[in-house]
Amino acid sequence: MLDREIEFTLPKGVIDASGRLHRHGTMRPITGEDEIYVTRDRRVREEPAYATFVILSRAIVELGTLDRITPQQLEELFLADFIYLQEQFNELNQELVRFSELGEW
Repeated sequence: MLDREIEFTLPKGVIDASGRLHRHGTMRPITGEDEIYVTRDRRVREEPAYATFVILSRAIVELGTLDRITPQQLEELFLADFIYLQEQFNELNQELVRFSELGEW
């Protein structure tokens, strides 16, 4: 499996508390540990659709100068940015594992 990160630029961006715009970031592939973390998250158990926010917050390594990306910050994204991140996430993680190439288990 390849272990690589991708860079991205949000269409609109996130404005932090001090008014700075953050558009450029880096995303990494998810791991089994990330998947386990998501299933144990209380918010995900209460609302399974929230898993997208939690897994994206784990996959995004950096976004501008923000220290950490939280699911709550992702909730505030413009829809165009959220969809863009989902597309980047899916493309990154689909490229890494192609089950048809793994053969029989």
